[in-house]
Amino acid sequence: MAKKKATESLYFIIQEDLKSKIRLGELKEGDRIMSESEICEHYNVSRITARRTLNNLANEGYIKRIPGRGSFVNYYALEMHTKKYYSLAEETVHWGMRPRSEYITQTFTLVKDLPEAEQIMEQLRITENDELYYVKRVRLSNDTPVAVDCTYVPTASLTEDERAKFAENQAAHVYSIDAKMRGALNRVSETFTAVALSTEDASCLNVAAGTPALRIDRITYARDSILEYNVRLRLTYRCDYSIAYKGIEPRELSI
Repeated sequence: MAKKKATESLYFIIQEDLKSKIRLGELKEGDRIMSESEICEHYNVSRITARRTLNNLANEGYIKRIPGRGSFVNYYALEMHTKKYYSLAEETVHWGMRPRSEYITQTFTLVKDLPEAEQIMEQLRITENDELYYVKRVRLSNDTPVAVDCTYVPTASLTEDERAKFAENQAAHVYSIDAKMRGALNRVSETFTAVALSTEDASCLNVAAGTPALRIDRITYARDSILEYNVRLRLTYRCDYSIAYKGIEPRELSI
């Protein structure tokens, strides 16, 4: 038992050491990482411990393993500035990457037929018999999955023209909502929660079930009316958030 615990401790120490090097940029995206034999020699551990370290780093998305070539860093972090309204696509372009979406579901449906019906009713202040336009998509940066988005738009806020466009075009809701927001957006509220990915969502992101993620619940308002409710599951090792506060009075500070 003691030997097993010692092995698990070594595995954890090595894994966290390599993660730290990746997060700090000592090992950058595309860099080759140590092989099993090199880890054995460098850390003086068994082949089993080295293999377990690399397998876990791969499962969590930090590295990708290519047969016959080795293991390579698969990590980068987008720095999200939350001092203003932000768009994931715009932030991705800002950091020199290519944004793309893969649509899983897009449909008109009743609230009661959705998995998180109670949460949706509470956030949008509607009933289970109200209709929504529901979109679920995978967000990618440089063709690497980074987030799963679920967007809920109350159809009561849509014009007939918008409704027709949503039914015809996968991306129509993005451009329509974006156009409204540019002219009428006046506030956004967000809630951040640490979660473990379900089997379904983990599969969308090509990671193991239970992988840590950041859940972001966002409600967008246009002229103080709710425009949409969005739930984003973001891989925590693919994004850094920077929050800036302005105009804080001394009396507001606490230790």
